[in-house]
Amino acid sequence: MYEEAQDFLDNFHHDYENILHNYISTPLCQEIMHGLDWLFPKWKTNMGLGDNAPEFILTIYYELEHDIYSLPQRTFLDMLYANLSASYPESQAYNSAQFKELSEDKIYAMGEDEFYSYFKKDISSCTHDDLERAAQLYIEARGDDVPFSFEPKRKFFNHSYIRD
Repeated sequence: MYEEAQDFLDNFHHDYENILHNYISTPLCQEIMHGLDWLFPKWKTNMGLGDNAPEFILTIYYELEHDIYSLPQRTFLDMLYANLSASYPESQAYNSAQFKELSEDKIYAMGEDEFYSYFKKDISSCTHDDLERAAQLYIEARGDDVPFSFEPKRKFFNHSYIRD
């Protein structure tokens, strides 16, 4: 697990920066995010795709980038939305499990002062069940946080970029 976590951290900001600098203005990237907003309104949150959102967007982008100009508009959009619908549940489940695990690790790694300031209880007096409940409270409190802000310049697909 440590090697997976380290690999994730190494690429954590790279994919996000790559999207912001190279893809955010493209019709395909904008339509991917529009589709995610429409199909899965909480996709940006920790309990949605969270930290894995940039990788998810790039994966979909790379899978479909050659089809955007070669397929009729309706066919392409149907394919895009079907791809999002098929790919999202597994990625969301993975991210959700990862977020829960990292949240539990954070609770166990908290120092006495940080734990007390967050939970108003001394960590030294906590049972294992108390710590599990604290982790659950942390997950509930941070689950709707958004680690990345994707702000496309245009909200909707400019359909003139694809052939009819």
